[in-house]
Amino acid sequence: MKKILVLSGYGVSLRARKGMFEISEKGRKPVQVAPVEIEAILIDTKAASITSSAIMLAAKLGIDLIFMDKWRPLARLLPATYGSTLNLWIKQLVAVKKRRLEYAKTFAYAKAYNQRMILYDLLKRFPGTKFETRRIRARLNDSIKTITEMLKMIDEANDVTRVRSYEAQAAKSYWKAVSIVLPSELNFSQRIKRYSGIDPDPFNIALNIGYSALLREVWRAVFVAGLNPYYGFLHVRRPGRMSLVLDLMEEFRAPAVDRPLIRLGRKNPKIFLKLKNNNKESVSLIWQTIIENINKQPHSIKSKILTQARKLATSISEKKAYTAYKSKW
Repeated sequence: MKKILVLSGYGVSLRARKGMFEISEKGRKPVQVAPVEIEAILIDTKAASITSSAIMLAAKLGIDLIFMDKWRPLARLLPATYGSTLNLWIKQLVAVKKRRLEYAKTFAYAKAYNQRMILYDLLKRFPGTKFETRRIRARLNDSIKTITEMLKMIDEANDVTRVRSYEAQAAKSYWKAVSIVLPSELNFSQRIKRYSGIDPDPFNIALNIGYSALLREVWRAVFVAGLNPYYGFLHVRRPGRMSLVLDLMEEFRAPAVDRPLIRLGRKNPKIFLKLKNNNKESVSLIWQTIIENINKQPHSIKSKILTQARKLATSISEKKAYTAYKSKW
Protein backbone atom coordinates (compact mmCIF):
# COMPACT_ATOMS: atom_id res chain seq x y z
CA MET A 1 0.00 0.00 0.00
CA LYS A 2 1.33 3.46 -0.92
CA LYS A 3 2.22 6.05 1.72
CA ILE A 4 0.54 9.32 2.68
CA LEU A 5 3.10 12.14 2.81
CA VAL A 6 2.19 14.57 5.61
CA LEU A 7 3.60 18.11 5.88
CA SER A 8 2.69 19.55 9.28
CA GLY A 9 5.82 21.09 10.82
CA TYR A 10 6.58 24.80 11.01
CA GLY A 11 8.70 25.97 8.07
CA VAL A 12 8.61 22.64 6.26
CA SER A 13 9.15 22.81 2.50
CA LEU A 14 8.55 20.48 -0.41
CA ARG A 15 10.26 20.60 -3.79
CA ALA A 16 11.03 18.33 -6.72
CA ARG A 17 14.64 17.35 -7.30
CA LYS A 18 15.72 14.99 -10.11
CA GLY A 19 12.33 13.29 -10.24
CA MET A 20 12.09 12.89 -6.45
CA PHE A 21 10.19 14.78 -3.76
CA GLU A 22 12.50 16.44 -1.28
CA ILE A 23 11.23 17.47 2.17
CA SER A 24 13.24 20.02 4.10
CA GLU A 25 12.75 21.24 7.65
CA LYS A 26 14.88 23.64 9.66
CA GLY A 27 17.57 21.85 11.65
CA ARG A 28 17.07 18.54 9.84
CA LYS A 29 18.68 16.86 6.89
CA PRO A 30 16.53 16.93 3.69
CA VAL A 31 14.69 13.66 3.01
CA GLN A 32 13.93 12.38 -0.49
CA VAL A 33 10.89 10.27 -1.31
CA ALA A 34 10.14 8.53 -4.61
CA PRO A 35 6.80 9.64 -6.13
CA VAL A 36 5.94 6.02 -6.92
CA GLU A 37 5.67 5.40 -3.15
CA ILE A 38 3.18 8.22 -2.54
CA GLU A 39 -0.60 8.13 -2.84
CA ALA A 40 -1.34 11.65 -1.58
CA ILE A 41 0.33 14.67 0.01
CA LEU A 42 -1.40 16.26 3.02
CA ILE A 43 -0.53 19.83 4.01
CA ASP A 44 -1.77 20.70 7.50
CA THR A 45 0.23 23.84 8.25
CA LYS A 46 0.08 27.48 7.22
CA ALA A 47 3.87 27.69 7.38
CA ALA A 48 4.76 25.27 4.57
CA SER A 49 6.24 26.19 1.19
CA ILE A 50 5.73 24.10 -1.93
CA THR A 51 7.54 24.80 -5.17
CA SER A 52 5.76 24.83 -8.49
CA SER A 53 8.01 21.98 -9.64
CA ALA A 54 6.70 19.80 -6.77
CA ILE A 55 3.10 20.66 -7.65
CA MET A 56 3.73 19.85 -11.33
CA LEU A 57 5.38 16.54 -10.46
CA ALA A 58 2.44 15.56 -8.26
CA ALA A 59 -0.08 16.56 -10.94
CA LYS A 60 1.82 14.72 -13.67
CA LEU A 61 1.80 11.48 -11.66
CA GLY A 62 -1.78 11.81 -10.41
CA ILE A 63 -0.83 12.41 -6.77
CA ASP A 64 -3.41 14.36 -4.74
CA LEU A 65 -2.42 17.54 -2.92
CA ILE A 66 -4.79 17.99 0.03
CA PHE A 67 -4.87 21.13 2.17
CA MET A 68 -6.20 20.87 5.72
CA ASP A 69 -6.70 23.14 8.73
CA LYS A 70 -6.41 21.35 12.07
CA TRP A 71 -7.10 18.12 10.13
CA ARG A 72 -10.29 19.46 8.64
CA PRO A 73 -10.22 19.13 4.84
CA LEU A 74 -10.27 22.51 3.10
CA ALA A 75 -9.32 21.86 -0.51
CA ARG A 76 -7.60 19.46 -2.85
CA LEU A 77 -5.65 20.07 -6.02
CA LEU A 78 -6.61 17.73 -8.82
CA PRO A 79 -4.50 17.12 -11.92
CA ALA A 80 -5.97 18.39 -15.19
CA THR A 81 -5.05 15.10 -16.85
CA TYR A 82 -6.90 11.82 -16.49
CA GLY A 83 -5.02 10.72 -13.36
CA SER A 84 -5.66 8.29 -10.53
CA THR A 85 -8.18 10.44 -8.63
CA LEU A 86 -10.28 11.33 -11.66
CA ASN A 87 -10.14 7.71 -12.74
CA LEU A 88 -11.41 6.64 -9.30
CA TRP A 89 -14.18 9.23 -9.39
CA ILE A 90 -15.41 7.91 -12.74
CA LYS A 91 -15.35 4.33 -11.43
CA GLN A 92 -17.24 5.55 -8.35
CA LEU A 93 -19.98 7.01 -10.54
CA VAL A 94 -20.22 3.72 -12.39
CA ALA A 95 -20.42 1.84 -9.07
CA VAL A 96 -23.23 4.14 -7.87
CA LYS A 97 -25.25 3.06 -10.90
CA LYS A 98 -24.34 -0.62 -11.07
CA ARG A 99 -23.46 -1.64 -7.51
CA ARG A 100 -25.51 0.71 -5.37
CA LEU A 101 -27.63 -2.00 -3.71
CA GLU A 102 -24.55 -4.07 -2.86
CA TYR A 103 -22.82 -1.19 -1.07
CA ALA A 104 -26.00 0.13 0.56
CA LYS A 105 -26.66 -3.28 2.11
CA THR A 106 -23.07 -3.49 3.37
CA PHE A 107 -23.19 -0.08 5.09
CA ALA A 108 -26.66 -0.64 6.59
CA TYR A 109 -25.80 -4.14 7.79
CA ALA A 110 -22.61 -2.93 9.50
CA LYS A 111 -24.48 -0.12 11.27
CA ALA A 112 -27.16 -2.45 12.65
CA TYR A 113 -24.59 -5.10 13.53
CA ASN A 114 -22.52 -2.62 15.54
CA GLN A 115 -25.65 -1.32 17.29
CA ARG A 116 -26.45 -4.89 18.31
CA MET A 117 -22.92 -5.24 19.73
CA ILE A 118 -23.57 -2.22 21.95
CA LEU A 119 -26.70 -3.92 23.31
CA TYR A 120 -24.81 -7.17 23.94
CA ASP A 121 -22.27 -5.14 25.90
CA LEU A 122 -25.02 -3.47 27.95
CA LEU A 123 -26.64 -6.84 28.61
CA LYS A 124 -23.44 -8.02 30.30
CA ARG A 125 -23.70 -5.07 32.71
CA PHE A 126 -27.09 -6.19 34.09
CA PRO A 127 -26.55 -9.74 35.41
CA GLY A 128 -28.73 -9.37 38.54
CA THR A 129 -32.23 -10.66 39.32
CA LYS A 130 -34.01 -7.57 40.70
CA PHE A 131 -37.24 -6.49 39.03
CA GLU A 132 -35.67 -3.39 37.46
CA THR A 133 -32.78 -5.46 36.12
CA ARG A 134 -35.15 -8.07 34.67
CA ARG A 135 -37.11 -5.29 32.96
CA ILE A 136 -33.96 -3.83 31.41
CA ARG A 137 -32.67 -7.24 30.31
CA ALA A 138 -36.03 -8.03 28.70
CA ARG A 139 -35.96 -4.76 26.72
CA LEU A 140 -32.38 -5.34 25.63
CA ASN A 141 -33.13 -8.91 24.54
CA ASP A 142 -36.22 -7.79 22.62
CA SER A 143 -34.19 -5.18 20.73
CA ILE A 144 -31.38 -7.64 20.04
CA LYS A 145 -33.95 -10.03 18.58
CA THR A 146 -35.48 -7.27 16.43
CA ILE A 147 -32.10 -6.12 15.12
CA THR A 148 -31.16 -9.73 14.32
CA GLU A 149 -34.34 -10.02 12.25
CA MET A 150 -33.61 -6.73 10.49
CA LEU A 151 -30.07 -7.89 9.68
CA LYS A 152 -31.58 -10.87 7.88
CA MET A 153 -34.02 -8.58 6.05
CA ILE A 154 -31.23 -6.21 5.00
CA ASP A 155 -29.23 -9.14 3.66
CA GLU A 156 -32.19 -10.33 1.59
CA ALA A 157 -33.41 -6.89 0.42
CA ASN A 158 -33.66 -6.34 -3.32
CA ASP A 159 -33.79 -2.53 -3.43
CA VAL A 160 -32.18 0.38 -1.58
CA THR A 161 -35.50 1.77 -0.27
CA ARG A 162 -36.14 -1.45 1.63
CA VAL A 163 -32.59 -1.47 2.94
CA ARG A 164 -33.16 1.99 4.41
CA SER A 165 -36.48 0.89 5.91
CA TYR A 166 -34.99 -2.16 7.65
CA GLU A 167 -32.03 -0.13 8.87
CA ALA A 168 -34.43 2.47 10.31
CA GLN A 169 -36.46 -0.22 12.09
CA ALA A 170 -33.29 -1.66 13.61
CA ALA A 171 -32.23 1.81 14.76
CA LYS A 172 -35.63 2.55 16.30
CA SER A 173 -35.48 -0.62 18.38
CA TYR A 174 -31.86 0.07 19.31
CA TRP A 175 -32.59 3.54 20.68
CA LYS A 176 -35.57 2.23 22.66
CA ALA A 177 -33.22 -0.17 24.39
CA VAL A 178 -30.65 2.57 25.01
CA SER A 179 -33.34 4.79 26.54
CA ILE A 180 -34.07 2.28 29.27
CA VAL A 181 -30.47 2.09 30.51
CA LEU A 182 -29.97 5.86 30.70
CA PRO A 183 -30.89 7.89 33.82
CA SER A 184 -34.50 9.12 33.69
CA GLU A 185 -33.45 12.75 34.23
CA LEU A 186 -31.95 12.80 30.73
CA ASN A 187 -35.48 12.38 29.36
CA PHE A 188 -34.23 10.37 26.39
CA SER A 189 -36.84 8.25 24.60
CA GLN A 190 -35.83 8.26 20.93
CA ARG A 191 -33.23 9.53 18.52
CA ILE A 192 -34.05 13.07 17.38
CA LYS A 193 -32.06 14.02 14.33
CA ARG A 194 -30.68 17.48 13.82
CA TYR A 195 -32.88 19.86 11.80
CA SER A 196 -35.97 17.76 12.66
CA GLY A 197 -37.69 20.78 14.22
CA ILE A 198 -38.09 18.94 17.54
CA ASP A 199 -36.45 20.36 20.66
CA PRO A 200 -33.76 17.77 21.54
CA ASP A 201 -33.15 16.35 24.99
CA PRO A 202 -29.64 16.55 26.53
CA PHE A 203 -28.53 13.10 25.33
CA ASN A 204 -29.60 13.85 21.75
CA ILE A 205 -27.64 17.10 21.91
CA ALA A 206 -24.59 15.10 23.01
CA LEU A 207 -25.10 12.65 20.13
CA ASN A 208 -25.20 15.55 17.66
CA ILE A 209 -21.91 16.88 19.04
CA GLY A 210 -20.35 13.42 18.91
CA TYR A 211 -21.45 12.73 15.35
CA SER A 212 -20.02 16.10 14.29
CA ALA A 213 -16.64 15.02 15.67
CA LEU A 214 -16.94 11.68 13.86
CA LEU A 215 -17.98 13.40 10.62
CA ARG A 216 -14.72 15.37 10.65
CA GLU A 217 -12.65 12.18 10.83
CA VAL A 218 -14.60 10.35 8.13
CA TRP A 219 -14.51 13.41 5.87
CA ARG A 220 -10.73 13.53 6.23
CA ALA A 221 -10.39 9.81 5.43
CA VAL A 222 -12.57 10.07 2.32
CA PHE A 223 -10.44 12.96 1.07
CA VAL A 224 -7.21 11.07 1.70
CA ALA A 225 -8.52 7.95 -0.06
CA GLY A 226 -9.29 10.01 -3.17
CA LEU A 227 -13.04 9.32 -3.14
CA ASN A 228 -15.75 11.77 -4.17
CA PRO A 229 -17.60 12.62 -0.92
CA TYR A 230 -20.84 13.59 -2.67
CA TYR A 231 -21.67 10.34 -4.47
CA GLY A 232 -22.82 7.69 -2.00
CA PHE A 233 -24.84 4.51 -2.04
CA LEU A 234 -27.09 4.29 1.02
CA HIS A 235 -27.84 7.98 1.49
CA VAL A 236 -29.80 9.92 -1.09
CA ARG A 237 -27.72 12.40 -3.07
CA ARG A 238 -28.74 16.03 -2.51
CA PRO A 239 -27.00 19.33 -3.32
CA GLY A 240 -24.21 19.91 -0.81
CA ARG A 241 -24.80 16.61 0.99
CA MET A 242 -21.70 14.45 1.44
CA SER A 243 -23.55 11.18 0.89
CA LEU A 244 -20.49 8.93 0.78
CA VAL A 245 -19.12 10.42 4.02
CA LEU A 246 -22.46 9.69 5.68
CA ASP A 247 -22.38 6.15 4.27
CA LEU A 248 -18.98 5.41 5.75
CA MET A 249 -19.97 7.04 9.05
CA GLU A 250 -22.65 4.39 9.58
CA GLU A 251 -20.04 1.76 10.38
CA PHE A 252 -18.58 3.86 13.20
CA ARG A 253 -21.50 5.66 14.86
CA ALA A 254 -22.10 3.00 17.53
CA PRO A 255 -18.49 2.20 18.55
CA ALA A 256 -17.09 5.73 18.12
CA VAL A 257 -19.90 7.84 19.60
CA ASP A 258 -22.77 5.86 21.14
CA ARG A 259 -20.69 3.59 23.37
CA PRO A 260 -18.66 6.33 25.18
CA LEU A 261 -21.68 8.64 25.54
CA ILE A 262 -23.89 5.89 26.99
CA ARG A 263 -21.18 5.12 29.54
CA LEU A 264 -20.73 8.80 30.40
CA GLY A 265 -24.48 9.38 30.58
CA ARG A 266 -24.92 6.54 33.07
CA LYS A 267 -21.94 7.70 35.12
CA ASN A 268 -22.42 11.48 35.14
CA PRO A 269 -25.78 12.69 33.76
CA LYS A 270 -25.24 16.21 35.16
CA ILE A 271 -22.77 16.93 32.35
CA PHE A 272 -25.53 16.27 29.80
CA LEU A 273 -28.15 18.35 31.60
CA LYS A 274 -25.95 21.44 31.24
CA LEU A 275 -26.04 21.04 27.44
CA LYS A 276 -29.59 22.46 27.38
CA ASN A 277 -28.05 25.83 28.27
CA ASN A 278 -25.20 25.36 25.79
CA ASN A 279 -22.70 25.19 28.63
CA LYS A 280 -19.26 25.52 27.00
CA GLU A 281 -17.53 23.25 29.49
CA SER A 282 -20.03 20.46 28.90
CA VAL A 283 -19.88 20.84 25.13
CA SER A 284 -16.09 20.72 25.29
CA LEU A 285 -16.14 17.64 27.52
CA ILE A 286 -18.49 15.76 25.19
CA TRP A 287 -16.31 16.64 22.18
CA GLN A 288 -13.16 15.65 24.06
CA THR A 289 -14.72 12.34 25.13
CA ILE A 290 -15.43 11.36 21.52
CA ILE A 291 -12.05 12.52 20.19
CA GLU A 292 -10.21 10.59 22.91
CA ASN A 293 -12.25 7.49 22.11
CA ILE A 294 -11.53 7.84 18.39
CA ASN A 295 -7.80 8.32 19.02
CA LYS A 296 -7.43 5.69 21.75
CA GLN A 297 -4.44 3.43 21.17
CA PRO A 298 -3.67 0.74 20.21
CA HIS A 299 -5.70 0.14 17.05
CA SER A 300 -7.45 3.51 17.15
CA ILE A 301 -10.83 4.01 15.53
CA LYS A 302 -9.23 6.89 13.63
CA SER A 303 -6.84 4.52 11.89
CA LYS A 304 -9.68 2.06 11.22
CA ILE A 305 -11.70 4.82 9.53
CA LEU A 306 -8.82 5.60 7.17
CA THR A 307 -8.29 1.89 6.52
CA GLN A 308 -11.95 1.45 5.63
CA ALA A 309 -11.93 4.47 3.31
CA ARG A 310 -8.94 3.07 1.45
CA LYS A 311 -10.55 -0.39 1.33
CA LEU A 312 -13.64 1.22 -0.18
CA ALA A 313 -11.53 3.00 -2.81
CA THR A 314 -9.84 -0.30 -3.70
CA SER A 315 -13.19 -2.07 -3.84
CA ILE A 316 -14.57 0.51 -6.25
CA SER A 317 -11.42 0.74 -8.34
CA GLU A 318 -10.82 -3.00 -8.66
CA LYS A 319 -14.49 -4.05 -8.66
CA LYS A 320 -14.05 -6.18 -5.56
CA ALA A 321 -16.41 -6.82 -2.66
CA TYR A 322 -16.23 -4.33 0.19
CA THR A 323 -15.98 -5.61 3.78
CA ALA A 324 -17.37 -3.14 6.32
CA TYR A 325 -16.01 -2.58 9.82
CA LYS A 326 -17.67 -4.68 12.50
CA SER A 327 -16.85 -3.94 16.12
CA LYS A 328 -16.11 -6.40 18.89
CA TRP A 329 -17.20 -6.45 22.50
